[in-house]
Amino acid sequence: MARKKIIGVILFVFILFAFLNGFRQYYLMTLDGDIAESVLPYPGVQKTFDDPTGIKTIVNNDKHLGPNRFFSYYFLHKTFREVPLLLQNFCEPIDSVYYTAAIVKLLMHIMLLCLFVGIINGNFKLFSLKFLVTAVILTSFFQINGKQLAQITIIDKSVTYCFFYAVPLIFLLIYYLPLFLELLHGKKMKMNLFMVFLWSICAIISCFSGPVMAPTILIANFILFLFLYFSKTEKQSNISFFKKILKALHSISTRHYLFLIPISFLALYSTFLGTFNDAYQNFQLPLKDLYLLLLEGIWKVFLTSTVYPIILVLLVGNYFIVFYKYKNNTQYKKIIDLYRFLIVFSLIYILLLPFGGYRPYRTYILRHDSILPITALSIITVCYTFLFLYEHLKMGKWKYRIIYFSICCVIFVFFTWNNKIRNFNECEKASLYFIAQSKENVVALDNDCCVIGWEVIDNPQQSKNYAELIYFWNITDTVKFYYNSSQPK
Repeated sequence: MARKKIIGVILFVFILFAFLNGFRQYYLMTLDGDIAESVLPYPGVQKTFDDPTGIKTIVNNDKHLGPNRFFSYYFLHKTFREVPLLLQNFCEPIDSVYYTAAIVKLLMHIMLLCLFVGIINGNFKLFSLKFLVTAVILTSFFQINGKQLAQITIIDKSVTYCFFYAVPLIFLLIYYLPLFLELLHGKKMKMNLFMVFLWSICAIISCFSGPVMAPTILIANFILFLFLYFSKTEKQSNISFFKKILKALHSISTRHYLFLIPISFLALYSTFLGTFNDAYQNFQLPLKDLYLLLLEGIWKVFLTSTVYPIILVLLVGNYFIVFYKYKNNTQYKKIIDLYRFLIVFSLIYILLLPFGGYRPYRTYILRHDSILPITALSIITVCYTFLFLYEHLKMGKWKYRIIYFSICCVIFVFFTWNNKIRNFNECEKASLYFIAQSKENVVALDNDCCVIGWEVIDNPQQSKNYAELIYFWNITDTVKFYYNSSQPK
């Protein structure tokens, strides 16, 4: 018992250190070029605030920016309008903005980590040894400095993107948590009125937060419904086809219908509402060209990335070990069903990606943010199977268990080592200090770094919105335009 407590303390300290290290890395990230549109907000975002349900948008055929993304815009808006001003009671205005970004990213990091562990273990016993071991393993998958597809990116470098991908993923995992517990661990969560209300809120937020979660819900629910249907028809071979369908549909519990159907209608409505998004309408390409770009993107994953192919190898390796060695184990069917779900979900999801349209910043359709649901489900599957195999690999006494555990540990250490600390915002912060201290109304920056933007600014007028934003944050005492003097005015 004392030995387990010592190991638990060591693991807890490691996790705490990982969180502190993560906070430091999040603090060193730059601000992005989309943050101003939500915080100020821009007219297109204001339309979403004025019409959160999108009913007026549809009735008036009023296309604008992100009509089905109300909660992402709203959470980002409230966070970066209120938290920096609150933190300015304790630190400088410039630091307050970076601390805000670091705090919210770390909170997303912690919540996703805990949800992953809870789904894998089937409980949330935070200080149990199994919880801590699983959390340590999962920590290696949170590669904070992930770039495109070269590394795993769960928490995006861009704080704006975090509100559109990581935040809705949190609410979606909370929503599906009872189904995960039931299908992977045989546990049924009791749903009283309070829980129904809470889960309804999670459903609404996940459906109206970003471009990814509504299609994810539709695909996942379609597969889950088919799974539930076919699981009820396995022993009904002596009746007519029509009666078999009716019996199977009747056999599916009301609980499952209530979990799958209402959120599916919400997701379907959100997907339809998303067609009123007018962003990048002038950049659209024919569907055939989008599929060709997707194929090129898939190819580039295996040419430029190391971690995604390794995850694929882990998935395939674990699958074959379970398939050939543990068919008689009671957990075998759950693992195989999880793999089947992952495979079918991933195929449908990737094949539908081109229908989301073309984005200049997402050249090959496939990118770390656009495949976040697949990444999250793959990580859950890898860790769920790893813990099962480590517990059951006893052939040849400890020999195979040690070999398997050693290979996986090398991979997890490699993932962790790949997550190096880098200072991304040194130039941006120096520029903000220079703008704040300047006496000019138009400030020339003698560098080529982006300041709260995606690109360098060659014309002071291009900085108008960013200038208003840093004035709102009390970084400047007046609205000061700026530009990079190394670029032509």
